[in-house]
Amino acid sequence: MNGSKELAHVDGGAAGDPTSLGLAWLVTAENSDLETKERRWEAATQQLEYLLEDVPRTLDGAISHRPSEEKVQLWYALASSQLSDSVG
Repeated sequence: MNGSKELAHVDGGAAGDPTSLGLAWLVTAENSDLETKERRWEAATQQLEYLLEDVPRTLDGAISHRPSEEKVQLWYALASSQLSDSVG
């Protein structure tokens, strides 16, 4: 870890990227010895706390796509049907 609660950190990465690995961490934790299981659960808990407590939010509570040291940004993806409608 890099001193924060982030499970993983990549310069220029998104705040939610490491969190997306959470399910994999929990699945591997359940299939590990007790010591490894406890470490992985602790890491996943720290990552969740980082996302919920440290990542910036908008005034209405939306979680920013960018990490805590950057300005709030909200990103969204269009469904493929919306993309074809907007192009054509």
